[in-house]
Amino acid sequence: MMADIIESLLGAIYLLIDFQASLKFSEWIKLPYSCEKWEEYIRMAIKGKNDVNITNDVLDTLKEFENIIRYEFKNRQLLLEALTHPSAEGVVKSYERLEFLGDAALDLIATRYIYKRYPNVGP
Repeated sequence: MMADIIESLLGAIYLLIDFQASLKFSEWIKLPYSCEKWEEYIRMAIKGKNDVNITNDVLDTLKEFENIIRYEFKNRQLLLEALTHPSAEGVVKSYERLEFLGDAALDLIATRYIYKRYPNVGP
């Protein structure tokens, strides 16, 4: 029950203020992580990655992909990780960790949409 109350408080703070305020509340109630800004949370999530020496062939492929999606990644190492299958052996991690994070982001987007679109529907 306590977890449900904390989750509902986090949800209320997120809706009334913003995600940054939810992070501050999480820190205030001593959840086991520490960050003051969303940007710091992102840095913490990608912390510990070593720069990978990307070959010219791979770099060309990544640039081609960026042209297709019309977006240039500031960190091509993350793009490479996002496109790397777990069966590929090499220096780069596979997409599984980023997929886990993406699932959480998609859950947040879908939940917010449903919550706002259907305010009278219960859980």
